Amino acid sequence: MKKHIFLLVVVLSAGLMFTSCKQGKKTEGSEEKSEVPEAVQKSFQEKFAQASEVKWEEEEGTYEAEFQLNGKEMSAEFSGDGTWMETETEVDQADLPAAIVDTLESAYGDYTVEKVESCETPEGKNWEIELKKDDTEMELVMDENGKILKKEAEEEGEAEVAESSEESHESGEVKEAGGEQEKGEKEEQEEEKE
Repeated sequence: MKKHIFLLVVVLSAGLMFTSCKQGKKTEGSEEKSEVPEAVQKSFQEKFAQASEVKWEEEEGTYEAEFQLNGKEMSAEFSGDGTWMETETEVDQADLPAAIVDTLESAYGDYTVEKVESCETPEGKNWEIELKKDDTEMELVMDENGKILKKEAEEEGEAEVAESSEESHESGEVKEAGGEQEKGEKEEQEEEKE
């Protein structure tokens, strides 16, 4: 009798484990293929017919597929009408163009390269490189010639700082305006003391 009960418990436990594992495969925020618009599915299939392990996410009207293709981890973003917007492919550091390697060595030689992705859009191709040094994490977006198009740095516990040729000018204006606001607040505090 004890053996039968034991076997029943084992069988039930195995069934519960199988069911929970099967349910656990759907990640939070993922979309079932049927919930992805037909136009998006069609565009994805035309562009990435050999893709496997496809997982969809919808965010603010765009659809992103994460998938495997030719042994590489990739993601592709589409608008709701099926227009392809971007493809990111995780690549090895050795795949970087020589001009980018030169820029990294000269300007960021003391940083460790954490991750490299090639990023293709209708406008062209660039490279996203994640770097780390001590508590500082940095993400660079560079073109084929090693020119830095965008730079984001974050120190542990601090807010993110973004810079690009246009954003640098804007952030300078914000800093100046913030400094004057701070100055005005200090003057008000001094007047209250008197």
